[in-house]
Amino acid sequence: MAFFTWHGCVLDVKCDAGDVFAYTVNSDDCTHNVAFVNTHAQLEAMRDVALSNNTEGPRVLVVGAANTGKSTLCRVLASYACKLQRAPLFVDLDPNDGSISIPGTLSVAPITLSSFSVLEYDSIIDTTPLNLWFGSTNLSSNNKDLYQAQVSALGRKMDQRLSTDTDTARASGIIVNTN
Repeated sequence: MAFFTWHGCVLDVKCDAGDVFAYTVNSDDCTHNVAFVNTHAQLEAMRDVALSNNTEGPRVLVVGAANTGKSTLCRVLASYACKLQRAPLFVDLDPNDGSISIPGTLSVAPITLSSFSVLEYDSIIDTTPLNLWFGSTNLSSNNKDLYQAQVSALGRKMDQRLSTDTDTARASGIIVNTN
């Protein structure tokens, strides 16, 4: 678990499970934090243009080797957008990760503030995720055809949703986390 802050904070951690490893890194030492914020700023500019032109927002596909921070980047970008009242579609194509659902699934969900609010529980129908059970946390030549079929099915459902979404939601774009 990671906590990022630009202004500092006090964090109390209580854990009853064995060894806990904790460390602190100043934001000056974390160039990826600056890269995340710069990427977010560029995406926001693209969202503003999409909203004013009534077009679809940016589509971001994050790729890279295993354990390089793809999922973290996607979650940070979705979180930053959500805090600015955007509603990007977050697509999790990593069956091992389970960012939206449980491991072994491929998922897509709009990320909005109401997605996380108990007070607005009645209004989350529009933010219900679509989860497809892949059945494995690993991709191999044995399940490549199923994976491709499910990714295509998610793509068709996303296109349907974007065609009926509000201008604001459509302009928020798509963030895709890959395997």
